[in-house]
Amino acid sequence: MKNKIKFHTNIDQTCSAWHKLRLGKFTASKISNICGPRGLGKTGETYIITKVAEVLTGKEEYVFESDAMQHGNYYEPIVRDLYNKIAGIHYNKVGFVENKDYKNCGVSPDGVNYENGSGLEIKCPFTAKEHLKHLTIKNWQDFKKIKPDYYWQVRMQMLITGFENWKFISYNPDFVEKKDLRLYAVEIPWNDTECDFLADRINQANEIYESLLNSLVL
Repeated sequence: MKNKIKFHTNIDQTCSAWHKLRLGKFTASKISNICGPRGLGKTGETYIITKVAEVLTGKEEYVFESDAMQHGNYYEPIVRDLYNKIAGIHYNKVGFVENKDYKNCGVSPDGVNYENGSGLEIKCPFTAKEHLKHLTIKNWQDFKKIKPDYYWQVRMQMLITGFENWKFISYNPDFVEKKDLRLYAVEIPWNDTECDFLADRINQANEIYESLLNSLVL
């Protein structure tokens, strides 16, 4: 497994090298676009076209950084360190991860532990009400129903890293009187059926990706 999986540990997420690695690749944060119940659909096709366009132009699609995104970027390392202390396990930073079994794909976990094969996906909702939604997630089935975009983000990170356990963490600092509700973690175990479904969708997307790219380049 180690020979086919590349952990880019020497780069920071959001740096120029990180953006270069992501260029033209299907990434976990948007992979739900190809996971609709009725196939790839228009949303999936648009996502594929966007990735091909990145390859042809050498430029990533522009993403506006909202206040909510800045909020999350600020708290993410704080929450990772906090969870490390709570769990008694050290989750390392990693820039980007690629797997030779899944072409044109890559993920950026919020933390990984190589010893026990697990990772973190940290969300720091801008509003308390969004955090409260996360508190109702008790298992992977709840996760898929309540936050399907985050759910498939986690599944893709598991698929690419090969790690069989992931923690979805939600954190909101506004719970001053209820500090025990500030940080919430739910374990997402590996599931063959779900991961096989995602792998199949990635293969379908890659067929269209390669066909479109070849028709425009040749």
